[in-house]
Amino acid sequence: MTLVTPRLLAFALSWLLLASPAAAKREPFDYGPPPDWEQYKRVGEAAVRAALPDQASWAIEWPNGYTPYEWDNKGYFPGYMTCGIMRAIAPVTKRYPVTNFIVVIDRGVVRKVDIAKRATNDIRNQVCRDWAARGFMPPARMMKTANNAVSSTQPASSGELLIQALGLTIRPMAEGAYLMRVEPGSAGQRAGLTAGLVITSVNAIPLAGMGAAMASLLGSDAPSLVLESVTGQRIVVTRAAP
Repeated sequence: MTLVTPRLLAFALSWLLLASPAAAKREPFDYGPPPDWEQYKRVGEAAVRAALPDQASWAIEWPNGYTPYEWDNKGYFPGYMTCGIMRAIAPVTKRYPVTNFIVVIDRGVVRKVDIAKRATNDIRNQVCRDWAARGFMPPARMMKTANNAVSSTQPASSGELLIQALGLTIRPMAEGAYLMRVEPGSAGQRAGLTAGLVITSVNAIPLAGMGAAMASLLGSDAPSLVLESVTGQRIVVTRAAP
């Protein structure tokens, strides 16, 4: 007979969350428009600090951008999620001097703030470390703000690629194609693609390390493409008839 210890139970729970980010079958969530990054940080930081009794003890950092996700921990909280870092600037007792927090925001509303505690098996610390290591969140420097957003009537700026057949603007990353914009009414939007997703493969061909060459796969004349995202989503995009 196998003894199920608290440590083993915590490991099993974390494995399920990491291996199957969207394991629970629910109705698809209607995400709002991708938030402006500066506004997202302002709203998110205010909510994180409001959850702390010792607000002045912490500096808050935002190394990761957000990604559409359905955070399921002590409740169901879909929205645009990111992991941030808290660094102690004064002695603290309940948390490590450097710890992670999770924020989920949609349509300007903070749906969840989840701050890690002083525990090596804290699920929030485990998820944030794993997501950062596997590139599930785009780097913060890739996020768009109202001051530098790409207009649908302008060519993509340096480092960005237009995939006209699918109505996508992408930026190549080490892990794959980061979707900067999805044009309204495009084949990509009809398939359910949204800005903020990172596409890791096209028709089972990995995009990792391809750089600008990944645009040739996404822009191919195949009638349909099977895309996979870093969060495990499988999306079929059908090109519009010529």
